[in-house]
Amino acid sequence: MKYKRFSSAAHNFARSFASTLSWTDDDYTMSWLARGALRSGSAKLTVDLLTGDAAPPELVNSAIRTEIRHRVEYFPIHLAREGVAVAAVRDARLTVSFELNAVVRDQEARALRIPFAATVQITDDRGVQHEGIYRDTWVGDTKEPKPRGRRWWRFWEPAT
Repeated sequence: MKYKRFSSAAHNFARSFASTLSWTDDDYTMSWLARGALRSGSAKLTVDLLTGDAAPPELVNSAIRTEIRHRVEYFPIHLAREGVAVAAVRDARLTVSFELNAVVRDQEARALRIPFAATVQITDDRGVQHEGIYRDTWVGDTKEPKPRGRRWWRFWEPAT
C-alpha cells in the first residue's frame, strides 16, 4: 500500500459527499446542510467517519443522520477501492464548512448560493495526517421539500 493514496482518497470522499449524487429524504444532502446552517447560524458540521458521531446537533436532522450512517458504512469500501489499507486508518473526519457571510439569495427563484469547503482528514498508522479538500459553491432551494409518499421505485419496501 502506498501512503500517498490517502490524500486522493480523502479528496474523493469529500467531493462525493458534497456532490449532487448525495441525496436523502427527497433533497440533496448539501441542501439540508445549507438550510440548517443558515437557520441555526452553525457554519460547520464535523463527522467522525469511523464512528458516525456528528456535531453540532442543530445540523444533524434525520436526513443528515441517515446520510452519515450510509457514508460511515461506505467509507471502508471507498478506501479499499482507492488502494488504501483500511487497517492503516487511525482517525478519519469529515468537515463541511459554509461561508455564511457570503450567501447570495435569489428570492424569485427561491434559491441560495453558499460557498463551502468539504474536508476529509485521515490520520494513518504512522500518525501522519492526510487531507483532501473540495471547495465549491452550493446552489440549493431555500424551501425544504414536502414529504412524499412511497416512490414507485420503492415498491418492495413497506410503507412508512
